[in-house]
Amino acid sequence: MPKTLLFLVILIVHWVMQFLAWSYAESSGSMRVLWNVLATPLVHVTGSLANEYFWAIASLNSFLWAAALTFIIDKLAVKP
Repeated sequence: MPKTLLFLVILIVHWVMQFLAWSYAESSGSMRVLWNVLATPLVHVTGSLANEYFWAIASLNSFLWAAALTFIIDKLAVKP
């Protein structure tokens, strides 16, 4: 699987799951835990800026996760 495709898949899955977890975080304890994991690090680190620029920061957070996971998966993948 090419790295670009892997990056895009991880980005989309993380972005969707992050926003679903955020939308259900108040109604379920397990969704709150999932939201806290998926929102790490940028949403928690930015503090009050996250209130003003939530969509931008959360989207950048998904880019960060996708880049990190793509790098890790690429390094751990068995090369022929």
